[in-house]
Amino acid sequence: MLSKRDIETLLIDEPGYHHSFYTLKPKPRLLYVLGNKSVLDKKILGVVGPRQASVYSDQVMRDLFVSVAEYDLVTISGGARGVDTQCHELSLQYNIPTIVVLGAGFDHYLQHPRTKELLDRVVQVG
Repeated sequence: MLSKRDIETLLIDEPGYHHSFYTLKPKPRLLYVLGNKSVLDKKILGVVGPRQASVYSDQVMRDLFVSVAEYDLVTISGGARGVDTQCHELSLQYNIPTIVVLGAGFDHYLQHPRTKELLDRVVQVG
C-alpha cells in the first residue's frame, strides 16, 4: 500500500536514511516520506507551525518564501493543515523542492481530501 501511494519508509539503519535526520533529537527510528529524497543534499529549510494559521503566520510565510525562492534549497515539513501545508503549497508555487515527513503516519493524511490533493502534487513534482 505504501509504494502505491509513493510513500517511502526510512529506517534508521538503512542506507536511504539521510544523514541530516541523525541530527534530530530523539532520532526517529522510522520515517514516512513523500517527495524526492535525492534533493536532501541541498540546504534544508524546515518549517513547523500551528495547525490554525493566523493572518500573521500567513504573512510571515509569504515573506519568507519570497526571500528564499532564489536559493537552491529544499523545504521539509509535516504536511499537517495550517503552516505545514502552507510550506508545501508555497514551495510548489515557487518551484522549491519539498519533502513531506508524515509524522502521524501515512493513513491519517490520506483521509483528508485537501491534504491528499496537496500530497499528490508534491509527489508529481518530486
